[in-house]
Amino acid sequence: MACVVRQYRVGQVAEIFSVSIREIWRMVARQELAAPAKIGRCAVWLESDLADFQARLQAQRERRGV
Repeated sequence: MACVVRQYRVGQVAEIFSVSIREIWRMVARQELAAPAKIGRCAVWLESDLADFQARLQAQRERRGV
């Protein structure tokens, strides 16, 4: 039985987090967001990496009381 893993391209990730594509690459450079996996010449993020990032953002907001 095959395991289905959702993958997102940079434009989709930018849309999810409401930032520009350039900002996604900046976040990767600052190591805030996990680097994408490469499939051929295509960069993709796994759903689990995005969920981890979103959980860290939520935890930061809670610490700040936002």
